[in-house]
Amino acid sequence: MTPPLTVLLCWLIAAIVAIIVTRPVCIGALRAGLLDKPDHGRKLHSAPVAYGGGVVIYLGMITGMLPIFFGILTSDVSPFPGHFVNFFLLSTAFILGLGLLDDWKGLQGRIKLSGQVIACGLIVYAGVSIFQVSFWGFSVDLGVLSFPVTFIWLLAITNAFNLIDGADGVASSVAIV
Repeated sequence: MTPPLTVLLCWLIAAIVAIIVTRPVCIGALRAGLLDKPDHGRKLHSAPVAYGGGVVIYLGMITGMLPIFFGILTSDVSPFPGHFVNFFLLSTAFILGLGLLDDWKGLQGRIKLSGQVIACGLIVYAGVSIFQVSFWGFSVDLGVLSFPVTFIWLLAITNAFNLIDGADGVASSVAIV
């Protein structure tokens, strides 16, 4: 299967899984009393909303990526080394757990940031790196700055999604785009 078709099929798998698990996750959050209540400040929804969107996104993403991780849709073996898959799964599960704990107990900012630093560090440790940045027709090789730039980028994106999650559906809509 060609790479674009593989990516499209994996995206469809992720979307279908997310659609299927959304209702059960919402029902479970409602039964557990895990509700995000509007505060007329940063939280813009008009009525309490069930937590658990991260669980839905996580389950969809992991299910959609498994065929790529294990080379199921291609004739080749996985394009990712085993240690990367392990560190990726560990890091994303850690972020999910941190988010659930924050939804349940309301963590302080420095604790969330510390957890995000650990998760981003795991990804960079696994070898993920931005080696080159291109903009307006120019390319810049990052060289020795590739790992710190990658780490800061991952940390910034993680926090950006955390900050835009003030209205129901905003973070997931931005993620889809």
